[in-house]
Amino acid sequence: MTNVPGFYSAEDLYVTLNTTEETLENGTLVKETGGYGNTGNVKFAKVKSRSKAKLKNIEGVELVEEQIYEERVTKSRDAYWAVMWTVNGAVVPSMKVLEAWNLGYSGRGIYIAVVDTGIDIYHEDLRVNMLSSYHYDYVSDDADPSPVEGETHGTNCAGLVGAEKDNNICIAGIAYNANLVGIRLINDVGTTDLMEGNALSHRQSIIDIYTNSWGSEDGHGFSSIRTLTSAAIEKGIRTGRNGKGTIYVFSAGNGGLDDNCNGDAFTRSRYIITISSISSNGFSANYAEVCTPVLAVAYGGGGGTNKYLHCSDAGHIQFLSRKLLLLNPKTNQIPSAMAA
Repeated sequence: MTNVPGFYSAEDLYVTLNTTEETLENGTLVKETGGYGNTGNVKFAKVKSRSKAKLKNIEGVELVEEQIYEERVTKSRDAYWAVMWTVNGAVVPSMKVLEAWNLGYSGRGIYIAVVDTGIDIYHEDLRVNMLSSYHYDYVSDDADPSPVEGETHGTNCAGLVGAEKDNNICIAGIAYNANLVGIRLINDVGTTDLMEGNALSHRQSIIDIYTNSWGSEDGHGFSSIRTLTSAAIEKGIRTGRNGKGTIYVFSAGNGGLDDNCNGDAFTRSRYIITISSISSNGFSANYAEVCTPVLAVAYGGGGGTNKYLHCSDAGHIQFLSRKLLLLNPKTNQIPSAMAA
């Protein structure tokens, strides 16, 4: 290994001394220093020796340690990483995103459909993970899922899921190596049963996870999943993902105390993973809806800076779903595993 000034190469031994001897048996004293940083007045010596065991037996030697280079990287070099309190470990308990990244779980090989208001497929923080040939717009019935001007919700949700990491732009997505498919469905007019059914069965054989941060209008009362949409979801969980079952994730809703997600047909479906939100203090976010179907919670708005992103929390739980898929790609028991 090449020597770097101020560092020791792998063949060097780093010796802690409590003696003033200028030489060491079986090793030559190369350098003696009077403490680095927090080491106080402890004396160190860099020695050349073929025998660590012999050095340890010399009077006055307290510790013999090889100096080996280990790679160290920043957590993320993205512009808003410092304020990404929902994922950067700044709050306790954390969602263990960094720990999962360090274990190699980055979303690689996972296909995620972001069903929403559309995605800016040319966004510089998203385009590297976009699967351009798989996108679709079920509002305009074409292959371009771009949102209408000024609409950013779907793009924000896609960024939370799969924004490129370490490119010095915006944020790092929780699954920054995932394959993203944009599906435009939500619009100002509304959606038909056919539109919803098509969106939730789009490329069903390959899509692993459909993330949905939308639902019934707040305070709308009890709703039901319509015929074609229900059939699409049931087919997905039985035959999707090449027979292993599609994973559908929905946010519980943002109606707060004025609404209850028990009334939303999607959130109460046994085939859907429903996610609610908590703030940085560990309590329900002020906009979060409470209902029986909620399977898990994720950090969302409230109690911290969230200027980099505004999106419901279904995107956060994709991280856990993806991790479970990477641990066991053949699993068809994602909801059960999450609840365990």
